[in-house]
Amino acid sequence: ICTGDRVDLGGGAAFEVLAPSASLVQQGSVKGYKHDPNNESVVGRLVFGDFSMMFTGDAEKKEEQDILAGAQGAVQSTVLKAGHHGSKTSSSADFLRAVHPAAALISCGVNNDYGHPHKETMKKYHAMNLDIYVTAENGTITLTSDGKDYHITPERGEKQ
Repeated sequence: ICTGDRVDLGGGAAFEVLAPSASLVQQGSVKGYKHDPNNESVVGRLVFGDFSMMFTGDAEKKEEQDILAGAQGAVQSTVLKAGHHGSKTSSSADFLRAVHPAAALISCGVNNDYGHPHKETMKKYHAMNLDIYVTAENGTITLTSDGKDYHITPERGEKQ
């Protein structure tokens, strides 16, 4: 699976793959290639009617830049699943401007050793006035959509 692939999920929903590029996938099979797992994450958009959600895996700023360079503007998404657990190595200003989400979901453990989500990333999200949900605080986060509207329900607590 690589950039440009589109997976039909049925019911009018599809997953559009934005990364990794085909050339990166091919490089990965070359003996001696030094892998960069975070920046080789599968990144894509779930598109369902008027609703879309960006899934970023562990993508960092380098992969975000590659996506913006090759995406031809098709990155705007209603909801962003934050890259790399809300780390400061992801969610570049350019990427956030292009995606322009209304909400961000951050998956990270309680009291994790990495300090995720990073305060710089949270500051960026707050500056954009996003609805922010963090699994460490909110537990399981459920998102439902009918293709027009969407609803986010945390297991506990409120948006950040």
